[in-house]
Order: sequence, then C-alpha cells, then structure tokens
Amino acid sequence: MEPNRDASAEQLDDPSTAPLDSPPNPDDFIQGEATTLTDVITAFEARGFGGQFDERNGSVRCLTCRSIVSPSSTIVHSARRLEGASDPADSLEIFAVACPVCAAAGTLILQFGAAADLGSQQVLNALPVASRRGM
Repeated sequence: MEPNRDASAEQLDDPSTAPLDSPPNPDDFIQGEATTLTDVITAFEARGFGGQFDERNGSVRCLTCRSIVSPSSTIVHSARRLEGASDPADSLEIFAVACPVCAAAGTLILQFGAAADLGSQQVLNALPVASRRGM
C-alpha cells in the first residue's frame, strides 16, 4: 500500500497540475507519456530556445544566421525523445541547441530509427554524446 502523501506535494510532482499560464518543463516529460511535439517545442521556447535548426547533408544549419556547422560543434542543452506508440515512423528526437557561430538558441528535430534518413542518422551519431546523457 502506498503511503499517504500531502496533496500539495502530489501537485508539485505531477506536471499536469501546473497552472495553465505555466508552460510544461521539458525535464518533466517521460518517455512513454502522451506528449506531443508541440508540447515539447512550446516548453523549449519558454526556456529561451525559440530559434530553429535543421539538418543539411549530415550537418546542422542555424536558420538565424544560416551557418552550416558540424554536429559535433553544435551545443546541445537538452533533448527529448518522442516515440510513436503505433507507428515507428513517428520516432523523433527534439534537441534544445545553440549555434556555435551566432549563439542563437532553438530546436533541432530529427527522426531516428529505421525511418530516419542518412543525414539525420549522421547528425544523431555525431552530436556531442556527453552533453546528451542524463537529459
């Protein structure tokens, strides 16, 4: 039997009880939870990651300054994985990153798994792994 918990402590532990004007914290997202891509991006934007990045031929492009940089030089602050429960093609990893050239902060969305294209796989393999651990 689970011990009685204070109701206020329960609210603090449950991100779904956060005030409506408070965006969800990306660190509250747990793999397997019903979280949408929009939820993750909105939460990252609320933390200052409002810019956008994309993958170009195995490199990362900052859409603010248009620089194309190697994935290994991309500064990764946080990452969240979304896995499609019924469709493996829905497997995405969303990164909160910063540009090493102009310091713009934003999101980089990559598909992973069997449905990922070669460029996305190259970027995923080359992003700084140490900065992605424990996120």
